[in-house]
Amino acid sequence: MNAPVQKTRSMSTQTEVPRKRDVNIQVCIEEAMVSHKKCHKSRKFEFFTGLNAADFEALYQFFGGNDCFLRLKLNYRIDTPKKLQQSRIGGRDRLMMFLLRLRRGLPLEELSFIFGISPSYAGELCYVVTRVVFLTFKTLEEKIFISAARQAQSKPRIMKPFKNLRVIVDGAYFLVQTPSNFHQQGNTFSKYKESNAIEHIIGVSCHGSVIFCSPGFEANMSEKEAVLNSNLLQMLSEGDSVMSDRGFELVEELQMIGVHLYKPPNKCGDLSLTAEQEILTKQIASARIYSEHAIADIKDCRLLQSKGVLTMLPVWPQLVFISAMLTNCKESRIKDKNVAVEECDSSTQ
Repeated sequence: MNAPVQKTRSMSTQTEVPRKRDVNIQVCIEEAMVSHKKCHKSRKFEFFTGLNAADFEALYQFFGGNDCFLRLKLNYRIDTPKKLQQSRIGGRDRLMMFLLRLRRGLPLEELSFIFGISPSYAGELCYVVTRVVFLTFKTLEEKIFISAARQAQSKPRIMKPFKNLRVIVDGAYFLVQTPSNFHQQGNTFSKYKESNAIEHIIGVSCHGSVIFCSPGFEANMSEKEAVLNSNLLQMLSEGDSVMSDRGFELVEELQMIGVHLYKPPNKCGDLSLTAEQEILTKQIASARIYSEHAIADIKDCRLLQSKGVLTMLPVWPQLVFISAMLTNCKESRIKDKNVAVEECDSSTQ
């Protein structure tokens, strides 16, 4: 019996006709595996975006809704579109894609795959959405820096010992890749973190919400210099109080504008702290822990946990600012407890 002859075809002359299964796979890839419409009712929506469906919709409308997100100008050389753009990725999907990148740290290649667009298009959308969100939040900077009198109306018990307390400040460091420029290497190197980093001054209210986030500073700058260059002092009013740790040597600068500084007292030589100083130290530590919680919430975004890529440094401070503002959508960490409180003497340092 003769063996069946196997037909062969030259690859150079073969016409590629995709099988039906291959066509279906290609359609699935092009159609977008993830969208706001598919995911906003899921229990995991908040896990992936950091916002529940209600907060997401409220922020979407606050940023401008379809009228904003469907008129995004991807190239500064062209005019802003006057009509809503017809796009395969809707306005809510654009905001959701940005939040996925910020919250979960997804690379552009992965975002392009799950949304069915090209990596370059995904990068352009993430950049312009970053600018829209940042500039919109920036308009609220002075409004969210609420006065000490307004905070005192419903002040948590843990904060009541501190008169006229307006803001608790602390430094937050975000690691970045080592710059090739030797001058920048030295300026961004932090001895505290033993790495190159960008420093931000974070301010927290008596209720634990973030009410101040400074621009990014090179980590070699001291925390005192960062505060003086952050415009924070210009936002304070006479009679306000500020809380910080021992590293902020700002007593003289704050006294000049009539602002009091609460910070843990220092030991005088070999002398131990007095009983009053120990009580003050514990009270300040109990209040300052919420600034640490706020910084931890900001760093909960995975994109900020990795070392900042040098090409992203121009927008890195904007991402930190956005993340700081988004933490205010979370429930406050401060819970009133039945603890004894004593009023602190404003003359005590």
